[in-house]
Amino acid sequence: MRRVDESDEEMPGGDSFLDITANIVGILVLLVVVVGVRAGRHVFFPDAPVADAEPLDSLQARLNDQVRQVRAEQSDILALRDKVLAAEDEALRRDAMRQSGVLYVTKLRAELDEARESLDKGDQRSLTTHNEIAQAKLTLDRLTREQIALASVEPAPDAEPVEVAPTPIVDGKADQTISFRLQKGRLVYVPVNEIELELAKKIEIPAITDPTRSVVTHETLGPVEGFVGEAEIGWSVRAAGSRIGIRPQLGKLLLREVTPLRGESPDEAFGPGGYVGSRLELLEAEKVVVRLIVYADSFDKAPEVGKRFRERGFRVAQSLKANGALIGFSSDGHQAVTQ
Repeated sequence: MRRVDESDEEMPGGDSFLDITANIVGILVLLVVVVGVRAGRHVFFPDAPVADAEPLDSLQARLNDQVRQVRAEQSDILALRDKVLAAEDEALRRDAMRQSGVLYVTKLRAELDEARESLDKGDQRSLTTHNEIAQAKLTLDRLTREQIALASVEPAPDAEPVEVAPTPIVDGKADQTISFRLQKGRLVYVPVNEIELELAKKIEIPAITDPTRSVVTHETLGPVEGFVGEAEIGWSVRAAGSRIGIRPQLGKLLLREVTPLRGESPDEAFGPGGYVGSRLELLEAEKVVVRLIVYADSFDKAPEVGKRFRERGFRVAQSLKANGALIGFSSDGHQAVTQ
């Protein structure tokens, strides 16, 4: 500080050089002390190394990869969605088919149960084979001809060989036939093929003592689906050169209905799951002739029924019967006209 003598005169604003220097030094000392205190309290950390920035091209490539991955996942999601929709459609279709099958089976079982109430045990067994018979329709005629073949007769050492070549007892007017009866306005399946097949399995060669005379045998067949067959077969010895054979000839075959079957009206029979559809669905229409046996009380419905068969691609042969007449066939064939 400035020292002032009483004897000195005060000069306005007059500080000595030493006073100014002392003030500056004091300020500097104070700054040094403050900086030192702060430096002592500050913890020094070396600067962390800074990583180099990733190049822009690399970032763009990574972004493109992520975009492609997202698009691929979206495509997979869309494909899975399409598969789920297709599976749902298939499930709906199969459920509809299952319901239709359940309806048909229920309807068929109701009809069979109604028929079983008046059947004996033999007829009940025949009705339980209804579905197997329907599946065998496609090959029934071929099996009939194969089963009718008789075993060859073994010749004695000094005897002439005997050839057994039976004449087929089924009609040959078509590759395959299937028969229906139209009576009282209702259709019923007539098991002609099944009865012929049973005849082919059951037939036996009779003993012939006089080669110049024919032998007649009778066979009773069935019951099959409510019908019994009565067959008359003629046997004769035929010679061709040095070969001799025993040949059967079907004289007549009569079908008698022992268990009346209800059948169905034309609208029911040709409708979904109906009586006719279940019989014809496995057949090739161009190879099959429908044999329609029409009784007098249903003459007026015959044109409509025949038309419905032809609409399905089948040829129709009609046989007209008086009420009460039996269904019969002879070696000359049935009386029918193919339309």
